[in-house]
Amino acid sequence: MRWQSARQLALVEDCPYEIVVDTVRRKSLLYRSGLGFLCINHVQGCAHGCKYPCYAFMMAKHHGRARDEADWRHPRLVENAIELLDRELDRKGDKLDCVHLCLTTDPFMVGCPEVSVMSLAIIERLNARGVRASVLTKGLLPIDLADDRRFQRDSILGINWPLARWATPRSRR
Repeated sequence: MRWQSARQLALVEDCPYEIVVDTVRRKSLLYRSGLGFLCINHVQGCAHGCKYPCYAFMMAKHHGRARDEADWRHPRLVENAIELLDRELDRKGDKLDCVHLCLTTDPFMVGCPEVSVMSLAIIERLNARGVRASVLTKGLLPIDLADDRRFQRDSILGINWPLARWATPRSRR
């Protein structure tokens, strides 16, 4: 059912394509950003292809996580994200108030339903442990997030829509 909702998200956005998302494995998921807050990046790369210089891409290239822009625009989902999150929540759970998804990519990336499904699963897992989620997307927030039996009302959800209209070649005009 969640998969169907994420797939519907891609269709709602008039997305005629679906990007094949590869996977990677990681040793950890939660980290404190240089900005001082906790983050999760359960996707490496971003399919948006923004016209402006992307800071996330430049940093990934600098640290060897992307060879070039074409490599960066081929997102890779962290296949063991839920397993890592459970382990890290068991260790840090009481100390967490809010976790941001995703500082270096879009958790509801257009044309990537697997990314949306994983994002919803992570938010649900965080909320079940009493941890709020902070989300910023250039896409659309899935209707699933309105289900207050699964998701906390005090999570922070945002859409960067005006920027998305001119910044990304794949967005609707």
